[in-house]
Parts: sequence; structure tokens; C-alpha cells
Amino acid sequence: DDQATVQPASPSAPPAWTPLGPFGISSPQGAVAGRVTAIVTDSRSPNLAYLAAAGGGIWRTSDAGNSWQSLGDNLLSMSSGTLVLDQRFGAQGALYYGTGDYTGSTYGPGILRSTDGGKTWQELSAQFESPNGETLRIALHPTDPQTLFLARDSGVWRSSDGGNSWSNVLPGFATDVVISQNAPNLLFAALGYPVNPGAKYNGVYRSIDGGNTWQIVNALPTGVPVGRISLALTPASPGTVVALMATSGDYSLDGLFRSDDFGATWRPLNITSLLFFSNTYGYNRGWFEQVLTIDPANVNNIYVGGEQLYRSQDGGQTFLPLTLDGNGQPL
Repeated sequence: DDQATVQPASPSAPPAWTPLGPFGISSPQGAVAGRVTAIVTDSRSPNLAYLAAAGGGIWRTSDAGNSWQSLGDNLLSMSSGTLVLDQRFGAQGALYYGTGDYTGSTYGPGILRSTDGGKTWQELSAQFESPNGETLRIALHPTDPQTLFLARDSGVWRSSDGGNSWSNVLPGFATDVVISQNAPNLLFAALGYPVNPGAKYNGVYRSIDGGNTWQIVNALPTGVPVGRISLALTPASPGTVVALMATSGDYSLDGLFRSDDFGATWRPLNITSLLFFSNTYGYNRGWFEQVLTIDPANVNNIYVGGEQLYRSQDGGQTFLPLTLDGNGQPL
């Protein structure tokens, strides 16, 4: 029963969310904003945050979202795929901007970096300018600032020289790549060509040698029926990895899976099968509505997003919706 573990908020509970912008598009509902593909916060400054707008470049707030400033009007690309803020010791504050938005089918020139809070940007390499493409994820090595990984529409790419040059270590349509903060030779990647009829190579892959070689995880769904995939690790539990998978047919939920032995065995988690279903549009939207993360300090806190955002505080046994208003209705 999909409702058995999804309980709406109490009707008397006040709304928990407040629109923060940045606004600027007029609509019958008032001033609204478009899609946000990534948002990052600075652990050193709780009021500082950056967001990547799908077609609007980079924005920054220094007052916890009360006001926003555009940083991207003069960038090589304003098409946003992903954004990472470097939190590593000695490199705090560097921004890595992955251009090209898959959902909007808009291309970008690759990866840009800023070391001055977004005032100026440097293109790391011209390697991705031709052909242009889309960047879905950036993963930073936890201790080596020269090593970076990308999930792009052409595969998983690795740089060992700070982004000056890149090699394709896992060809295919890569939707995610994550690297263990505890054991950086351990990586997981998702090849998830999301459009019907999918691709034969779709699935979750594991590397135990820093990305030199990869093996598909056959304990999880693979092949043509699988669509987009998202992955999450946490330093709170080195052996834990969670995978969120959509189907390539109707973009519905394929499953939410968890491993606690470095990807050797997996078990399904109990999330609603309607995770990706939109009541507004009447169909599933799992090809792009995917959010997955695990609390870095508590492995039992898992956040999963589709049409709504859900949280589990018991390791995935139950999930409660977070994006409901005081009447128990979706925001």
C-alpha cells in the first residue's frame, strides 16, 4: 500500500516552506522562478548560498535567501547542469559549474571554475566545446584537488590535472557519479539513458580502483527498462550507498535500493510508487524529477525527491513528505 508509509502533515501544522526566489517571471500566480538544477551552501557561512538556474546561470545570496544577485550574465553559458562548492581543507570556496541542462536539452561548453565567489570564471578545458554536451554531476576527490569526475551525456570523465584534460573512463549516458569520502578508490556511477526505450548499458556501476575499471552491479535492475538513476553516499557509514531508479518506459519509479556492504548486496526501500507521478500533468516525470541525498552525519536520514520531497529518519523503512502545506496538500 503506497499510503502505508506516507503520512500527510497534521492539518493544524503551519506551512514549513517559504518562497525565497530569485523571482522575475510573471505568471497568473504572480512572480515565479524557473527550475533550479543545483543549490549549494557554504559550511563556513550559513547565510551564503549559490544556486544554478536551469537556463539562468548562477545566483548568489549572502543573507539566507532574502536577496539574490546574478553571477552569470556574462558566462560562456547560462545553461546549468550542476554546481559544486569545494569544502575541502585548503580549497574552501571554489565553485565548479557544470554547464548544459539535460532536461531542457540545452548544451554547454563544459566546466567553469571560480575561486573568488563567482565574480570571475575560468573555463577548465576547451575539450567539451566540440561537441557540446550536458553535465549532470561533478564529484571531487576528497583529498586530491587535482582529481575530479564528471557525469556527462557522453559518459563518466576523469581529470587528474585539475580539469585541464579529461579522459572518458566509462562511456554511456551518465546521470550520476559519487566518490567515497572515506575510501576514495571506491566510486559508483549511473549510466541511465533516460528516454524510452532506454539503453542496453543502463545500470549502476562500481569501481574499486579509482575509476580505472568498472563493473556493472547485476543485483540491481539493468538494461533497456531502466531510465534515469541517482546515487548517494555518506561519510557517516562508509559501506552505505543508495540508488534511486526510474523506468525508461513511462518514467515511473523503478525502485529505491540500499546497500550497506559497499554495493555487494542490495535491498529495496519502502517509498511510494507514485514518487514521480504528477497530479497536475497526469503522468510520471522520473526522467528529470530526481533528488537523492543522505545526511553526512547520520546514515538513517535519507532524503528522496520526485514530485514531492520525502525524508526517512529510520534508514529507509518509512518516509514522510516534507513539501506539504498546513492542510496536508502539496506545495
